[in-house]
Amino acid sequence: MLSAIVAVSHGLLDTLTDGGLGIALLWPLSNHRYFAPWRPIPVAPIGARMLTGSGFRVVTTEALQFAPLLVWSLWPQIRSAR
Repeated sequence: MLSAIVAVSHGLLDTLTDGGLGIALLWPLSNHRYFAPWRPIPVAPIGARMLTGSGFRVVTTEALQFAPLLVWSLWPQIRSAR
């Protein structure tokens, strides 16, 4: 069940990115590609361009956007370790 949630949420999060050709959410039934109307997640540069100012901006943005989810996902392990 959890892996299905992860698979579905990955595609939906990909629709929130600002680059590429869009996401084929209904593939193989349809080749239509989708973007969400609001796209707050910048696409990371590939290769050595990741080490530029633009790459640093993307890493910082993603770290801030996903930090609450990381903390939430680790919370049970932190609590049970005590």
